[in-house]
Amino acid sequence: MTIKQKIAEILDEKNTHHKLSSRLTSYFIIFLILLSVVQMLLETDQRFFQYSRIFQTVEVIIVGIFSIEYVVRLWTVDLIDDKYKGVKGRLSYIFSFYALIDLLAIVPFYFSLVSPSVSLDVFRFARLFRVLRIMRYMKSFDFVIRATKNKKNELLTSFQLIALLTLIFSIMMFYVENKAQSGEFTSIWNAILWSVSKYIGGIGGYGDFTPVTVMGKTLATFIGFLAIALFAVPAGIIAGGFVDEIHEEKERKELSERAKLIEYSFGVNRANMAHTPDIPIRYKKHPILGIPNVLERYCTIAMLQSRLTFSETEIFNAIRHSDNLRIKWEKSSEEVKTFDMIVVEHFEKNTQYGLFERNSSRDGETEDSPVTIICGGGRGERAISHFCRCLARYGKFNLILNEYYSSGDIIPERKLGFDESDLFANGECLNTEGQREFCEDIKEINKTPQLNIVIRSSRANRKHQFQFGFGGEKGDAIDVVKQPTIDNIDEFKNFFNEFQQAVEHRNLPCCTHEEFDCTSKRLVHQWIYDNTHNNTLTIYISVGVLATALKDNNYFYDIKLLSDMINKHFVNKC
Repeated sequence: MTIKQKIAEILDEKNTHHKLSSRLTSYFIIFLILLSVVQMLLETDQRFFQYSRIFQTVEVIIVGIFSIEYVVRLWTVDLIDDKYKGVKGRLSYIFSFYALIDLLAIVPFYFSLVSPSVSLDVFRFARLFRVLRIMRYMKSFDFVIRATKNKKNELLTSFQLIALLTLIFSIMMFYVENKAQSGEFTSIWNAILWSVSKYIGGIGGYGDFTPVTVMGKTLATFIGFLAIALFAVPAGIIAGGFVDEIHEEKERKELSERAKLIEYSFGVNRANMAHTPDIPIRYKKHPILGIPNVLERYCTIAMLQSRLTFSETEIFNAIRHSDNLRIKWEKSSEEVKTFDMIVVEHFEKNTQYGLFERNSSRDGETEDSPVTIICGGGRGERAISHFCRCLARYGKFNLILNEYYSSGDIIPERKLGFDESDLFANGECLNTEGQREFCEDIKEINKTPQLNIVIRSSRANRKHQFQFGFGGEKGDAIDVVKQPTIDNIDEFKNFFNEFQQAVEHRNLPCCTHEEFDCTSKRLVHQWIYDNTHNNTLTIYISVGVLATALKDNNYFYDIKLLSDMINKHFVNKC
């Protein structure tokens, strides 16, 4: 985790419940706000005038800390909320409610330094904005703000109705009262001002006269009712929204707890998880891979219902609320022609597109591994996300894994291919922020010599279960590839032959370019090679291998074998 990510995590108020560092930071800022309030109270009392120098020192310290906090928040806000990414995002944050309050809490101090002519009273008055900073840490204020935002259409409608009725009554008032007292109701505009004055207690003397006709007095009564409605109706709407927010917050908390329990269902050792859901999962080492962070590939809905006693609706709502769970179709066996199971997958995400992990190939080293596993189909392809995570973590390889986008997705903003795309053919990755970040991370990790291994899946009914591509056309043998994307062909031959022999006894045929072309510029494979000039290899793995039965340990033996072969032929010989 980078320094920027650590700071963003500390400043994110959402982490105060489960991060001690974030909670202590929030308490410290609240203490400074309260200290500033106490200082304002004491410095106006004559008994404390002798401590004015101390008050000035405290003021400088508080402003200094608040200034640093404001700058750091502006720097890290894109990691706290994706909508604040980029220049436009930063500008949007600067003009957001809490950011404006933070800015107004410190700007007057600097104005007083630059322009001594600024009144001391103005400066002291402006310091009141610091009190408003505490709103950031109080849920009740958040509820009111969110309720007002959520009910803005209802509020606007009520104000429009009151304004329309005020206009109608004011016009009627003019025609009724103008003849009786032409010196008072001289125009329709004058009548409107009189009506508005009844709402807010008088405007420049316009409310000092009253209607004299019976009809005018009746209209004035209706205007009086509107004055009540002007405040009562919005207050009722906001109060209703406030209650809704409290209910939704309670529901969000329940959904979050359910989602945590579902996520914990993917762990190997979940001791006391039902009683202490905030305690991190402690994983046992996997019996085959020997690493601690191996989760189950998926859980069926029936499995979760029996484990957690949740209804199907509760499970689906919790998954919809979670950032690390998703629903997928699955087959109970590869002999079944159609998908007959609904399963839940757990995935990890630390970027806009998915997961980026840097690992060292040897314990104690700080340099990145010379091998990077790249997968663009984590969201769209069956079981491949879990396979890539296990492969990278067991082999201590870097990992770039797309978990958010898929060319077959029905959601427009997610419908984007990361394995093949016309954007790759154009040499660009500019369609979305996520794709740009995906490509930038690939370039970043390839600043040093790398072997990039692109993992893709293939249909289970294909002849070959493992297919290796390194720049050849469909049907090319190893020795006839014209523009290979691997430098050491001889070492690749050794790797391929040894791997082929190792899986031959399980009837898992292997080939190179027999069924797939690896020269198209639409492929992420070619984009990586053209932009990094590092060794690039694509491995197509049959869904029959990726989606073997959960009780079948061959899945993990395949991961171990492939990883060991990569380390033996491409890492240990570097």
